[in-house]
Amino acid sequence: MAKRKRPIMLSRSGLVAKCDMLFSLATRLRDKKIYNGMCPFCGNNPIQCSFHFVTRAKYSTRWDFTNAVGACKGCNFHMEFNANPYILWYIKTCGERRYESLVRRSDQLSRFSCQDLRDLCAKITSMIELGNIESLIPEKK
Repeated sequence: MAKRKRPIMLSRSGLVAKCDMLFSLATRLRDKKIYNGMCPFCGNNPIQCSFHFVTRAKYSTRWDFTNAVGACKGCNFHMEFNANPYILWYIKTCGERRYESLVRRSDQLSRFSCQDLRDLCAKITSMIELGNIESLIPEKK
């Protein structure tokens, strides 16, 4: 009789990395539909990464789909040195209230257990597999 293989248990850092990868994929898939595959900021380059308006260091909004948009690597890099044009784009696109709400939520402390991270990975995976990316499209202001 064949031995049953146990599922591989990821460490917490492995789970965070997996959530990051799935979140980035879901964001890019969503925004490729919205922006016809092109960076919403420059409009010249294809979407290559997930761009966060509030730093990923703030876990309370790290995997919040209202905090991210698919972008090219150039705009993602440029934001590190000059965030103002991108924040203004967010306010113009989504509204000042939504941006202020995002910033307030980002200031809240959040703790994710390993089980919370596994659940988040499963939820994002399910949305991707079912093609339910449209549910991630934020409402316009």
